[in-house]
Amino acid sequence: MPRIRSLPQALAALTCFVSVRAMACPMCAEAQQMTISAQELIYAEHSVLAMPIADRSEFHVVAIIKGDAPPGNTITGKAFRADAAAMQSKKPLLLVRDHDWPTWVNFGPVSVEQADWLRYLSTTKRTIGMTDGEWHNHVAYFLPYLENSEPMVAEIAFNEFVDAPYGVLRSLNPRLDAATIREWLNDPKLVKRQPVYLLLLGIAGTHQDALWLEQRMEAARKTHDTTNLSALIGADLELRGAGGVERIEKLYLSDPTRRKPEIEAAVVALKVHGETDSGAARDALNRYLAGQAKSVSIK
Repeated sequence: MPRIRSLPQALAALTCFVSVRAMACPMCAEAQQMTISAQELIYAEHSVLAMPIADRSEFHVVAIIKGDAPPGNTITGKAFRADAAAMQSKKPLLLVRDHDWPTWVNFGPVSVEQADWLRYLSTTKRTIGMTDGEWHNHVAYFLPYLENSEPMVAEIAFNEFVDAPYGVLRSLNPRLDAATIREWLNDPKLVKRQPVYLLLLGIAGTHQDALWLEQRMEAARKTHDTTNLSALIGADLELRGAGGVERIEKLYLSDPTRRKPEIEAAVVALKVHGETDSGAARDALNRYLAGQAKSVSIK
């Protein structure tokens, strides 16, 4: 991790934190956010839980997660992303800092009872370079923490799923509960997490779920809406298998009324399935690419 000498560079480093998470499944791209994950705790040199001191730009450290305690267990100065609401938090804030950053960064409130868990996460292996088996164990560990009652715990667990390769998500099939995933997909508070949960529904779902997915796709087609479209198509392909590829090819790659973003969403889903194990998806994608190349050569 490069040393940071200015706040703009610090912000760039936070973006780097997001990018170093192995964003392996592009169908989850819309769920990617610059928020806390286990990877931030692993990469950061210092992290603490601290209570904001009212009417002062200071924080009293109540738990050390990683690194040394600051002098007097007090952090002086403003923390990036510590707005008025954060300063009124009833829970301590998770503050993270790399050695040369000019300021601490606030990732939000979390119960002090989670300190041991956060310490454990900070010592775990980085996801970059994980084998498939290690990835499977990684997401299997975080699965019970999805939508935990402690918001930061749920957020950390979710972000580890955002980063997971699609084939690894598929390996969780025996552990997934389709009814629970349906509840998450119907919860308006979780709308930003739908890409991941759509893919999990495709893995764990039933014929009825396939019909529901196709109804959503048809509604999207009428308005050319591409929100979560790659995940919708990916989930449909998972449930329909090779038989669903021809339908997606017809609806998106061969339909002249489809717009470029819709076609791109279908290409992404077919590419992921093709790279995972679907020969039918690879063939459909190759036919499309060959047609595009021919069209360009004719022009």
